[in-house]
Amino acid sequence: MQFFITCTPGVESVLRKEIERIGGTDLTVSDRGILCSGPDNLLAELNVWVRTGNRVYLVLVEKRTRTFDELFDTTGAIDWRKYIPKDAPIIVDAVSVKS
Repeated sequence: MQFFITCTPGVESVLRKEIERIGGTDLTVSDRGILCSGPDNLLAELNVWVRTGNRVYLVLVEKRTRTFDELFDTTGAIDWRKYIPKDAPIIVDAVSVKS
């Protein structure tokens, strides 16, 4: 599985060491966050033990979309039953960059 951990600018190197210590692999450092891979249980480990990270996101799909229809099709292709019970409410928090 892939995870993205956000952080305050400037602490990426400290966050990287924390993620490596916990067992994250294939780290990609970017501005304000780190992408990493690991087994399912790494999600809980990151949430409990990372001190310099702000949020831990599970990466479900990574695809650049240019239209709402492409975004709709991409999110519609995800098997949401793996992650959310059938009648559970969800909150969508979206960010658009350079759109």
